[in-house]
Amino acid sequence: MANGLDTGGNGDDNGQAGRWRGRLSAASERVRDRRVLSVTSLIGGILLGAVAVFLALAWERDGPSPEESQCASYVQGRIAWNDDDNTRWDSSWLNRLCRGTTRPAQPGLCFSSIREIPLEKGAAIQADWKDAVALCAGTENAQARIACYREGVERGMHFRDAIEQCNPPPIIAGRTACERLVQGNITWNKTGDTSWTPRRLDLLCEDTTRPTQPLLCFDRLFHGSGPWDQIVDGNWRRAAQLCAGTNSVRETTDCVTGTLADLDEQAIEPEPQIVDTGEDAPPPQSRADRLFRAVLKACNPRRPTDRSTRCKRFVQGNIPWSQDGYQDWEPAVLDELCGKTRAPQQPGLCFFRAISGEIEGDSKGESKWAYAVRLCAGTNDADARLDCYERERAAGKDSRAAIRACKEAEQD
Repeated sequence: MANGLDTGGNGDDNGQAGRWRGRLSAASERVRDRRVLSVTSLIGGILLGAVAVFLALAWERDGPSPEESQCASYVQGRIAWNDDDNTRWDSSWLNRLCRGTTRPAQPGLCFSSIREIPLEKGAAIQADWKDAVALCAGTENAQARIACYREGVERGMHFRDAIEQCNPPPIIAGRTACERLVQGNITWNKTGDTSWTPRRLDLLCEDTTRPTQPLLCFDRLFHGSGPWDQIVDGNWRRAAQLCAGTNSVRETTDCVTGTLADLDEQAIEPEPQIVDTGEDAPPPQSRADRLFRAVLKACNPRRPTDRSTRCKRFVQGNIPWSQDGYQDWEPAVLDELCGKTRAPQQPGLCFFRAISGEIEGDSKGESKWAYAVRLCAGTNDADARLDCYERERAAGKDSRAAIRACKEAEQD
């Protein structure tokens, strides 16, 4: 191309749609594959492989990375953002396009190519520049991102469904990638069990946008050796609580180590005196219990214990409820979606996959969110709820009957 962009497109694309049932497929970038995010080439049964692929993302940055700045220089003044060949980009939109990429040429290449693709199958109108930015933002592989979008459109998906499917919100992408890296690779107990339930995954991966960090943190605190042994001591839940949602394993482990070094008997909340009331008293807490409580408060204080609140925080401002990308949810709708879930991220994950075209309901367009909320309300397992819905619909039930059957099945 005249603008000098690197047209290479063989790298992995961490933003592509993938199988939400749980297996990576290095051979496919297809939209019909169920998961929101494909992390091809990561698993292979070897944790170190996953670590190596993501090593460049291991630490937080305050400003743009060198790759993001280079991406901006490739685009600004070179690639037109409208039909009038205006190449002067507003900085906020340029930052959005380039944010997160580690292959500087790819977002611009994606943007300049995607506008040639029709919005709908057989239509003449092409993608608006804002939609093109939404699709191409942060891509590592322009060719794969465009192929994902093109296939979705050709299969009859609404163009914004295809965009969300191929480039999900960061919190969805982070949660899904974290799950992919953990499931089947990291043992959560001392007997070598690598099968994580949705609730365990929600605890560890919640809110992260840097998917390697919670698992590296957990692996270090649970399987490694250090000052934290005195409070973790083989307890997977404690390790997961300390590492939950972290975006920096270094910050978390430094905090744990530093807090333990600062604590002494006088600094720890004293054991309450037990008054004999004639009733069974709760067992006294050990020093390790009290140390853990103090360290957790210092190093990961942001997590509310109420699961419904955590669910709402995961959804609000992060997951769009309409095809126009609106993320401001009404409190009553959030109440319905999060319900009495015991796995705080599962309703939001379920809703996102449903609204992004994973399933068909009785409603189309803007009203699609309503049946997606009803379907996913209170679920503890997004995959199981969506699988159930598809089975019930295939058996001939209408949308409402299928939703009712799947809710009852999960309660059994």
